[in-house]
Amino acid sequence: MNMRKLRKRSTAILLAVLMIFASGGCGKPAESAAEEKITLDFFAPDAAFEVAVTVAHMYSTYYPGVEVRITYDEGATLAAMIEAGYRCDVYLSDDPLYMNWLDGNVTGSANPNENDLLLQESRLDLMTKPSSEEGSEERIAIYSLAAVNTSPHPQEAAKFVSYMADGSCDPVYSEYGFTRISEE
Repeated sequence: MNMRKLRKRSTAILLAVLMIFASGGCGKPAESAAEEKITLDFFAPDAAFEVAVTVAHMYSTYYPGVEVRITYDEGATLAAMIEAGYRCDVYLSDDPLYMNWLDGNVTGSANPNENDLLLQESRLDLMTKPSSEEGSEERIAIYSLAAVNTSPHPQEAAKFVSYMADGSCDPVYSEYGFTRISEE
């Protein structure tokens, strides 16, 4: 066999092998691929940071395929971030007024931009805590919770909201001075 034919044949074989690799022909079969992990973005106010961290850890332990990533700041700032399009799956607000700002069921001056960013029927008043603001000894802060309707994982976000409201997290709330609002 002459050298020129041998090079052509070798080049053709090399190209065929490269095309197989490039097309994924030698990759893992789809059925053996690992299940994709879900990351939930949880926005929580500064005042409930410890609760958010503890609940996120508990949830990820109970549902190992779900990682909960927390963003914390003031409640109004978090609501503005959601309105601006930041990725958020679940929002915990330290004042129902901030939640109203995002709720399509709220009209008028409480929702001046006519936002409709909450997953239907996921909003609830979750817990209370005596206010720590000066001169507000009798004021009780209400923390509202909802899944955000722009979530790439709306079913998992709704499941996380249910988990926080079903009583599983009550010891955590108590540990940090909160009281869950029970449904009656």
